[in-house]
Amino acid sequence: MACGHPRAGQSRPAGIGFIEPILAHRLSTVRKADVIFVLRDGRIVERGSFGESVAQGNLFAELAKGQFGSAKM
Repeated sequence: MACGHPRAGQSRPAGIGFIEPILAHRLSTVRKADVIFVLRDGRIVERGSFGESVAQGNLFAELAKGQFGSAKM
């Protein structure tokens, strides 16, 4: 994933947790993320996996529909 971190995309030892923030305009970048936070006016307005966020039918779903169309979600 494109985040500029020197270890981005490298495998990590099992059992070691980490948080890797990613800012993305292309939603395909975060499609496999464990949790997606959607910000509006500096506030978190949605939280969930890709599928959960699409199912909520709110802002993220509208953005995804615009980028992927309804067939690929």
